[in-house]
Amino acid sequence: MNLPIIKSKNKLKASFDKIREWDGKMRRSEEFDIAGVKWRIGIQLEAKDDNNKLHVFLCCEMNGVWISAVDNLQFKLLRHYNHDTKNFNATQYLMTSENSVGVSISSYYWSTILLSNYGYLSCDTLSFETTFDFIYQHFNNIEHYTDFVININNLFELNVNKGLLCASSEYFYNQIVVERKGEEEIRKITIPDIELGPFMLLLALMHPSLDVPAEKLENSLELANRFKINSINLKYVAKLKAVFEYHENDKEYQMKSEYFLKCLQFAEKYEMNQDFMNFVLKCFKTSNEIKTFSEVSGFETLKESTKVLILQRVLETIV
Repeated sequence: MNLPIIKSKNKLKASFDKIREWDGKMRRSEEFDIAGVKWRIGIQLEAKDDNNKLHVFLCCEMNGVWISAVDNLQFKLLRHYNHDTKNFNATQYLMTSENSVGVSISSYYWSTILLSNYGYLSCDTLSFETTFDFIYQHFNNIEHYTDFVININNLFELNVNKGLLCASSEYFYNQIVVERKGEEEIRKITIPDIELGPFMLLLALMHPSLDVPAEKLENSLELANRFKINSINLKYVAKLKAVFEYHENDKEYQMKSEYFLKCLQFAEKYEMNQDFMNFVLKCFKTSNEIKTFSEVSGFETLKESTKVLILQRVLETIV
């Protein structure tokens, strides 16, 4: 059985009322029917150490449809004047076993949301808009469904789900779907120049619930870049950011220039990381910190374009 893969772009909008009376328990919007799949936007408030973190998520009811992944997922928190929005991009890529994918909004933003003068609440109602792509296949409730084979070096064969593979990897989507449009669908692809172990780890890292050390993610970045699996890159970026945020007020740690250098070199290597590079540069708080960083061994290996951005950051810290 060789089932077609379908890719769809979508936009949903939902509002939640009586926010100030809300007890924080999970709430879901009305259903939206897209291609036979029922979707909802949900919200839930997590209270921890007097900090309330808002979770916003997209969930679906499969009913015989395999939702492989949600891509380019963005939630917009809508304001009721000036047509302004606050955007939150999801780093999670594949749907979880609960058929949901979402973002967490920090306690700082949740506190801001509740302030009337910011305009996020109108008559005690909060509104979200979400845009996303998803790739899916229809099937008849087949557990552990596989329909495609990856041949490794003509020695090993891995049975995988084609929709999941295409949803996770732009490379495989192009090889299996785009480049063969109008031709007979293929059921096998051969990769002749790769080791089995690292590739199997790469496939495992696609799953959103698998939490692994940053070192393992780092070892898989070359393959992730080769096969254009953005979710692994995003996982690694999230771990690097967590280090910065954890030590945000630890100035001695922030001055450890080797870590800045490592992060900037990583951002240079993979073009998809422009946002991360901007994040790292903004972690330089003073021109003295940047001067110290410029003296670290290896600074000279940075690209000229990166050094220009660092100079711009120097000017920003002076103003």
